[in-house]
Amino acid sequence: KLNDQLGEQVKDIKDTRVIHKEHALLHSYLQSIYNFKEDVQQSHNFLDSDDLLPAHELLMKLEDCRDGIYKEVMDENVEVEKAEKVKEFFSGLEDLNQAFVKKIQFFLTRSLNSIRSNNTSKLVSMLRIIEREEKKDTAIARGMASNSK
Repeated sequence: KLNDQLGEQVKDIKDTRVIHKEHALLHSYLQSIYNFKEDVQQSHNFLDSDDLLPAHELLMKLEDCRDGIYKEVMDENVEVEKAEKVKEFFSGLEDLNQAFVKKIQFFLTRSLNSIRSNNTSKLVSMLRIIEREEKKDTAIARGMASNSK
């Protein structure tokens, strides 16, 4: 009987932990949703001033939020109309992503000149962004591999 009680208590603790984790995730999503337009604009401002690392950091944060919410929407089998509203809400992120790609392409085409002129700070920033993305992709791939087992 004592083992049954302990088992139930452990289960209750695990359930509470899961609920707490979901609430923490929801809270972070709410903050990102509330600040979404301002964060997109701030990221554009960073791009305009060639501050690639903070622009990328914000872009990653916004993409993580979008992807997490999309996952929740898909897991809950939300109506198509509501899913379209979510997609529409995050549409500004695609424009930001394209602006970021254009900025990276611009700097990559000029990277040879930067190296020749010994002005490598932008090139180093781009390489750090690529390194971040590779680490993120590797972590996602590992997570998918462990989830499929």
